[in-house]
Amino acid sequence: MAKILIIDDSVAISSLLKMHLGAHTFRDARDGQEGLSVARDFVPDVIFLDIQMPKLDGWDTCRQLKNSPLTRHIPVIMLTSCKEEIEQLRSFESGADEFLSKPWNPSEVSLLVDRLTGNKAA
Repeated sequence: MAKILIIDDSVAISSLLKMHLGAHTFRDARDGQEGLSVARDFVPDVIFLDIQMPKLDGWDTCRQLKNSPLTRHIPVIMLTSCKEEIEQLRSFESGADEFLSKPWNPSEVSLLVDRLTGNKAA
C-alpha cells in the first residue's frame, strides 16, 4: 500500500483520485504551503500536485520539494486542466517526474502510481 499526498485546492479532484486509486494511505493539502508541511511530516511515496493553487503554485511547491533533502526523492505528478505544452515544460523544469492533464484516465493514474512507487499496491 502506497502513501499518497494530494496537493490540490479542489476537494472534488482529491476525492476522484482517491476513488480511482483505491486502497492506499492518503493525505490532502489545499495549497502549496500546506503541502510542503504535510510532505515533511507524512513523507509520502508519491505526490499529486496541482499547478494552479493559492498561496504557492505547483511549480514553486515542486521546486521546494525537490530542493529539500527530506523530500527530493519523492516522485511528483503534476496535475493541470491546461493542456498547453509550456505548462508541461515548466512542470518538468520545476522537477516534476510526470505530468497529467485533467481529466485523466483512471487506468493511467493507477499505472503511474504503481510504476513510481515500485508497485506498493494494496
